[in-house]
Amino acid sequence: MRPILHTLLATTVALLLPAQHALAQTDCFEILPVSNPAPGFAAFDRSINVLGILDVYTEPGVSDAKLLHVATITAELLDNDENGDLDHAELCNLMANTNTFMPIFASEGSAAENELFDNFNETTHCASAVLYADEVSPENPADWFEEAVVEEVLHTINHCGHVSLYPAAFDLAPNSSLLTAAMDVARGGQFTTIPATYPAAAWYHYDDNTCDYECMAIEYLYWCTVSHMGLLDDPNICAAIDNEWELCTPELFATTDELASSLITNPIYGIPLIAPDGSYCDAIDGVSILNSSTQAEIVAWSPGPGSLLARVVHNGPITPSGQHTHLKIFDAAGQLVAESKVNYIEVHGLQAGTYLARLDGNTAVKVCVL
Repeated sequence: MRPILHTLLATTVALLLPAQHALAQTDCFEILPVSNPAPGFAAFDRSINVLGILDVYTEPGVSDAKLLHVATITAELLDNDENGDLDHAELCNLMANTNTFMPIFASEGSAAENELFDNFNETTHCASAVLYADEVSPENPADWFEEAVVEEVLHTINHCGHVSLYPAAFDLAPNSSLLTAAMDVARGGQFTTIPATYPAAAWYHYDDNTCDYECMAIEYLYWCTVSHMGLLDDPNICAAIDNEWELCTPELFATTDELASSLITNPIYGIPLIAPDGSYCDAIDGVSILNSSTQAEIVAWSPGPGSLLARVVHNGPITPSGQHTHLKIFDAAGQLVAESKVNYIEVHGLQAGTYLARLDGNTAVKVCVL
């Protein structure tokens, strides 16, 4: 696997508005033109804001289908049980607040790649990996041989989210966390550089000399996660990766790497553990966000001038139904401003005034925007 790009970027979160696309598995995402004035973004032409948390950017030469596919996989990892509700609010808020994003480039050395790498401000943006068009295959979702979407999106969520939120568990420096302690066992010792040979007992033996210890740790977290998901449970994949990683099946991972298994399965941390399949919107279209007025409430507030955020908070179980209830924002005149098929919406560029955030069939929450 490619070592990750240790650069952090940020962008204004785009409006999450009603989708216009016909693809069944992607019709809750809208492709928007890029209007981010931050340095480095001038060569991107389209973006999707995923669940109010992570922006996916791309440039001319990358198809809409590939952009939508990356957004879909991202949504499946952020809402891993696909119930329409973000799995780990604190983690997602951190990524939204640090403006996490994933770039898709047409090719190595493309205009957008050069523009981004030469000009971005890494103190105000968060990213950890990149994708190239030839690494994205909507026809073969989560296929290790065909695409790298799961890997690179996981790197981004882990690096921009888990490492910062839970440093005692996931910090990447030597002797700093439960993750690095587990990795030292998996590599047969603590190696800050690539050893000439790994000990025979090691099951993780990454040998890319461009990947430092912290890079090794984030790669290790990826291998652990996809092993648990079952995405490596195939003889051909096992044979292709055995020079780097030996634990191909969930069972082998759980019984061999007990430290990492207990770490990533701890529900406190919100590591996504269900393998994505490239279909998200179909799943949430069959979920009822609100069973009754007693089971959910809206929390809405204005974090700054012209901005409104609203979130659905569940107080009871979510039951499948044929109708998905929307979260909607109205202005004082009753005009629909924005709506979302998921439990989070963020709107910018509003005029000062009073707005209503509401669920169909539920009482609206009034928000004053300055």
